[in-house]
Parts: sequence; structure tokens; C-alpha cells
Amino acid sequence: MPKHEFSVDMTCEGCYNAVARVLNKLGGIVCNCEL
Repeated sequence: MPKHEFSVDMTCEGCYNAVARVLNKLGGIVCNCEL
């Protein structure tokens, strides 16, 4: 499986959840968060 990393400026867990919801709709994507 190819791995792609993207840096998205987020300031809270709510921001992460918004990004994760969109990516999860695409399917086959694993999200990790470091705030």
C-alpha cells in the first residue's frame, strides 16, 4: 500500500475530526493525528 503524508495545520481535535470524516468517506484511508 502506498503511503502519502500531508501536513494540515490544525489547532484542536475538532479540526482533526473534520478532516478525518472527509477522508474516511473516501475509504481505504488511515488517519493519524499529532496535535
